Amino acid sequence: MAVSTDAVIKGCERLLTAEEVAALIGKPVRFVREELLKPGILKGKKFGGNSWRVAPRSFRDFSEKGETGFKHAPPSGGYREKRGATA
Repeated sequence: MAVSTDAVIKGCERLLTAEEVAALIGKPVRFVREELLKPGILKGKKFGGNSWRVAPRSFRDFSEKGETGFKHAPPSGGYREKRGATA
């Protein structure tokens, strides 16, 4: 018996793959797995190998916080211009 991927179970949301999250945020899949999912910055579940799934609510929470996953990312918003430095 084949299972339709279009079927929707009442009360359940379709989980996002790491590849889909990467496409949504414009980053490589490896970055999503290594820098966001494994350390828990983005909440997800591992289903064996490199197969991760993320609930849409977890992704919304992550994106609303504006987290980048970069530990030493420079601040955005014209930091250099505010300090008077030139590029």
